[in-house]
Amino acid sequence: PLPPPPPHPAVSISRAYPDGCTLFPPSYSDYASYAVPAHLLRPASDYRITNRLGSGKFSDVFEAEDVRTGARVVLKCLKPVQERKVRRELLVLSH
Repeated sequence: PLPPPPPHPAVSISRAYPDGCTLFPPSYSDYASYAVPAHLLRPASDYRITNRLGSGKFSDVFEAEDVRTGARVVLKCLKPVQERKVRRELLVLSH
């Protein structure tokens, strides 16, 4: 048989950053209501991919050239996931 549950739920505290986002206003981590800035919503045709830098479970990362300005940029292309995860990623990258 399994042991009985503890009298109160366990609290998880990060060892690396125990204060986490407590020093920031609630909007800092409120990805559900994050409004994506229009300049981030550009078509893929605005870029020419020059090199694949890496990939992970949720995204692929490429070096690219902005064809309008000629600037070198890094593109993070999210794989199909739920919209809330995309909003969270955009909010994290905006900080």
